[in-house]
Amino acid sequence: METVLEMRGICKAFPGVQALDQVDFAVAPGEVHALLGENGAGKSTLIKILAGLYTPDSGEIFFRGERLTRLKPDQIQARGIGFIHQERTYIPYFTVGETLFLGREPRRRTGLIHWRRLYREAEEVLSSTVGLAIDPRTRMAQLTVSERQLVDIARVLLTRPSLVVFDEPTGPLSEGEIQRLFSVIRHLRQQGVTVIYISHRLDEIFQLCDRATILKDGRKVATVSVAETSPEAVVRLMVGRELKEQFPKLSLTPGEPVLEVTGL
Repeated sequence: METVLEMRGICKAFPGVQALDQVDFAVAPGEVHALLGENGAGKSTLIKILAGLYTPDSGEIFFRGERLTRLKPDQIQARGIGFIHQERTYIPYFTVGETLFLGREPRRRTGLIHWRRLYREAEEVLSSTVGLAIDPRTRMAQLTVSERQLVDIARVLLTRPSLVVFDEPTGPLSEGEIQRLFSVIRHLRQQGVTVIYISHRLDEIFQLCDRATILKDGRKVATVSVAETSPEAVVRLMVGRELKEQFPKLSLTPGEPVLEVTGL
């Protein structure tokens, strides 16, 4: 199978914890690939290694056939890899437009920032990428959590990446905003952009993803076709037990009442 990204034998240890143990992870061009596992399974550690935020203890990373070494965030972005991280940062007193174009502001011939063009293009970018209709002169601190999330997504898409990693992107979003995000991701796939999608919400995985790689206790358990598996099978791989065993039914005999409310 052709791959756009391949991580081989990735190991990473922290004091007292083996976060990743010989993990292999490969993603095909133009697919939406889920990365799944319980909390502490190693998902975020693997992604932070790809982002250049952590250095692996051992292993190799290949992107479009090129072996990547000594990764740094700016080098990763320059290769066309974008990240929507779970931990989001922003400058509260910056406007939405300033946030979108930070470091790549349109300029006049004099070298000064072309503010009118910046805000005009910011409005167009927000509308065309994430369907967000807000004044780009609004300060980031004035936005809701979900609006800041959508601005963050638009900022990454503005760089025209060929691979985008979404780490738990739907947490602050409403149902309508989630469906809007899904439309964005499907559009990216149609354009040939590869997506890595991390979420604890299995219904999202089965709506959106082509394949899924499951991690457990820092190790890769399996890579499966989403169309050929079920939520129950995925949970079994993630936690090592049947879904019905998560909340086992207990046989209890009710005792005397411990609380009574009358005339409330």
